[in-house]
Amino acid sequence: MRGIVVKSHFEAIHFYPDAPEQVSFLRNRHRHRFDVSICLETAGDRELEFFMVKKDLDNVLRNLGNDIGDSSCESLCEQIEDGMVNLGYDNIMMILVWEDGENGSWQIKE
Repeated sequence: MRGIVVKSHFEAIHFYPDAPEQVSFLRNRHRHRFDVSICLETAGDRELEFFMVKKDLDNVLRNLGNDIGDSSCESLCEQIEDGMVNLGYDNIMMILVWEDGENGSWQIKE
């Protein structure tokens, strides 16, 4: 197996309404920089052009908006996958979403 990786980022506000007491501050709206990587399987050399895939990924991220409500990194993986699949990307291998480059989530397409 082989493929390409495309990275992007966006800033958004979210909150965790059911946060445990130890991190109750997360119940309030707060800002993060979300870093996103998407891994796509390819069969051949330059089957997909990085710049074109990144443009599509950026459009999907822009459509998420700046206030993502109670979305988590895990749910963002799903939303990003849905958006990319709607654009015809049926070769997604993995999506990673990081908050502020520290903590994040990954999803492997099954």
